[in-house]
Amino acid sequence: MRIVPPYIPWPRAAVLLSGVPELLGAVALLWNPTRRAAGLGLFLLTLAVTPPRIYMLQRPELLPVPVWALWLRLPIQVAMLGLIAWCMVAPDVPAHGRQG
Repeated sequence: MRIVPPYIPWPRAAVLLSGVPELLGAVALLWNPTRRAAGLGLFLLTLAVTPPRIYMLQRPELLPVPVWALWLRLPIQVAMLGLIAWCMVAPDVPAHGRQG
């Protein structure tokens, strides 16, 4: 909750409201019928949590994390966006043992 910028009200609720859909979206990426919708949701969610990443860089003293690790999160976030986009457009994989 320390990474939530002060202009976002109810930091605990914000963390929970972003974390639960993140986990559900990750699972939904594994199922062909929900892959594209989950990918779009995760892509938008990843963009939405970018301000806290920037806030962490502005206030590194709030976290017990080295500053280099905070900087490393930004390119990792860009890579995650690319991976999510790739998952959205990846071809459907037929179920194991079934002819498709």
